[in-house]
Amino acid sequence: LLDNTRKETIAEILDANVTFPNASQLRIRLFNVTGINFTGLLNDTSQAGNYIVRMEVNDSNGNLNNTILTNFTVRDITFPNVSYLNPNNSSNYNLYSIINISANVSDETQLSQILTNITYPNLSTIIFRMGNSSIGNFSSLFNDTTQVGNYLIRIMANDTTGNMNDSITNSFTVMDNEIPAVANLTPTNGTNFNQGTIINFSLNTLDKSTIDKVFANITYPNGSPLTFRLFNVTAANFSGI
Repeated sequence: LLDNTRKETIAEILDANVTFPNASQLRIRLFNVTGINFTGLLNDTSQAGNYIVRMEVNDSNGNLNNTILTNFTVRDITFPNVSYLNPNNSSNYNLYSIINISANVSDETQLSQILTNITYPNLSTIIFRMGNSSIGNFSSLFNDTTQVGNYLIRIMANDTTGNMNDSITNSFTVMDNEIPAVANLTPTNGTNFNQGTIINFSLNTLDKSTIDKVFANITYPNGSPLTFRLFNVTAANFSGI
């Protein structure tokens, strides 16, 4: 802080009254460097925003001049820090799992919002807001794991001055490890037919993902095999003749 004061009398005291962005104040004594030049140092610029400085000059006759104002702005150019992203990179989950996504986020000033951007295996995306679960920790539950494949997580951390850190990513994989369920197979076990009878084979099958193909493998009394495909008749019912 510099001020040049013309000495018609002797300037005895020169203070700088600094008002911080949060309206708190600090008085700094300026010292005479050369002739009419006074200087002092302000080392607390931890708040982002506008600072107002009022000069208060007293001369040797007790006259006070406190009409000189100046101001300056301190900008926050530091991005939020993101660490400890959960789930761990390359974690594996089953279809329809509910996944807790969390991250530790901090900032020199104040955080505005923390978002999660998820890219699905089919490359579609979804963005949702994370809640502040504890000091510095943000989390949310993700329950749309209906696609098999790799999911990319990107954390988007914003502070109140507009700085955003979206450089932290992790991924996880959703796998289908369950075999399809089969029920109501016809003909039922032990059923008897006459020679030459045309037999309808049908069954109900369900799976967490999509049923792709259903086949029937027949082993004849002479040990020879026959495999043919069953077709989807209604919903989960497949049939073939």
